[in-house]
Amino acid sequence: MYTAAPILALESATIETSNASGSSGTDFAEFYITFTVTAEGDDIYIASTTDYDDTSTGTDEITAIVDRSGTEAAASSAILSVDGADVVGGWGYYIPEGSTATFSIKITLNNVGGTAGDYRGKIKGIAWDTESDGSNNISWGDDVETWLEDLRTDYVYLVDY
Repeated sequence: MYTAAPILALESATIETSNASGSSGTDFAEFYITFTVTAEGDDIYIASTTDYDDTSTGTDEITAIVDRSGTEAAASSAILSVDGADVVGGWGYYIPEGSTATFSIKITLNNVGGTAGDYRGKIKGIAWDTESDGSNNISWGDDVETWLEDLRTDYVYLVDY
């Protein structure tokens, strides 16, 4: 049980697709996940680094990846934007106790030359702390904190041209 922790809530999860190869079919996707973070019990810092090319949960970052029908895979890129919080202390986004910030992540996958299948974007892990330097950070991963599974999009079929 935590006396201080971030409270996360999904705002939206959408997908935009296109054709990157010039062949028929959809082979490129942008997965947009927007969620709020409310600081409960103390000031909270959320990691400002985003990892998208490793499927393990990082200990000091937000891990944003894709999965193909349940099999996790690296994304092509991930871009994080935050409204209502600034990086303080060099490690994370500062959210004062009782305040809420909105985090938006765009995860991209260029599936040209990849494996055809159903893909979705997801937040695999989030690191947070009550200290500005991240020295005591806690890393939540969707393998243990299964409620993180709420922070994902629906599936979309991508070809592999």
